[in-house]
Amino acid sequence: KKSLLFHDRRAETLRRSAMSSARDKGGSSYPRDKSSSSYSSPSHFNPDAAASDSELRTLLEARYRPLISLLCENDFELALATANVSDISEADHLARALIIVTSAEKCEVNLARRLLGDEFKRNGAHPSQIMRHQSVTSRALGSHARAIGEWNLKATIGGLVNALIKDEINLEIDPARLDGDEALAAQNLTPLLKWAEAFLVAVTAAPSLRRLPPAMRVLCAEIAASADKLALPPEHRAALIGGYLILRYYNPAIVAPEAHYLTYEPPSPIARRNLVLISKILQATANGVLLEKEPYMQPCNELVTRCLPAMREFLSDAAVQPPPTPPMFFQATPPLPPPTATSAVDGDAKISSCDAQTLSAEPPSSAVPTPRVATSTHALDEAQGALELLHA
Repeated sequence: KKSLLFHDRRAETLRRSAMSSARDKGGSSYPRDKSSSSYSSPSHFNPDAAASDSELRTLLEARYRPLISLLCENDFELALATANVSDISEADHLARALIIVTSAEKCEVNLARRLLGDEFKRNGAHPSQIMRHQSVTSRALGSHARAIGEWNLKATIGGLVNALIKDEINLEIDPARLDGDEALAAQNLTPLLKWAEAFLVAVTAAPSLRRLPPAMRVLCAEIAASADKLALPPEHRAALIGGYLILRYYNPAIVAPEAHYLTYEPPSPIARRNLVLISKILQATANGVLLEKEPYMQPCNELVTRCLPAMREFLSDAAVQPPPTPPMFFQATPPLPPPTATSAVDGDAKISSCDAQTLSAEPPSSAVPTPRVATSTHALDEAQGALELLHA
């Protein structure tokens, strides 16, 4: 933790120093765009920084090559052993470090497949526990999905998220949060169901499936194949794929859109609560279960039941591995466009299931994903921090 934090701070200090130097010379400040997935390279201004980058790459290669080789050889046995003995409090940091290091070797998808196989093997006697706890496997899948799937999130749910936040509507249906006003809770139910259905349609639509990164579909296929080996029923297999795509990919972006570059600013507490309620409905649909634990959510079960066939079809199709073989490395994403709101929704207004232009959009030819290589000081520092964490 200390290593990663230290290097993040050092990269930020170098970036600010480069910006200041550029301003003194009358050049562009070249700030970091919020939509960027990495810091702007200080070597853009300082020729010495390029030399430093080269020296750091050489240092990392010389110092950590044996460790990298050990982690990646023998079918990732050392990486799996490290994941199995690590403390749960370190799962997030370890998963992130493993993904960073193996992505540089272009084998992080193979690592994720190996982690999945080990997860199914260890929990084969109790299938309900597979991918249900905060393990290194679950965290690694989430970290990898977030790294390669940002563009799909923006195209699929970005417009809906921004529209809901801008609408400033309250979708709360828990009377306890409304000072016991059950009439108001019942009144809020209708717009909540309309918004939730819009998100469900956007996620399960055919364009969303086409935009899903091929590497993620490879992992969906791996989950489906492992479930078939255990002879799990189709509904359980769909729930496991939903645990990956919905729980680890879509829902985190819905609940925290500012962390996934869907919005520029954090949503208000009311908007955040609205997004949480919608995520509950999405997750219940993906799991194929009714909302029974919280009584105030039970009126949403009709929507869950109605959208369940479409969700299962989407999860089943996502597990069909498409050609060609996906790239085994991190992919850059295009910049975040200015937020555009769709039509506002109120209790009496009719909402379109989702914005047609958004759903039909395909990645522009100029935005072909490219490998994220360690060319900036920040990227190199991040890699060094990950390696030092694994070394420790």
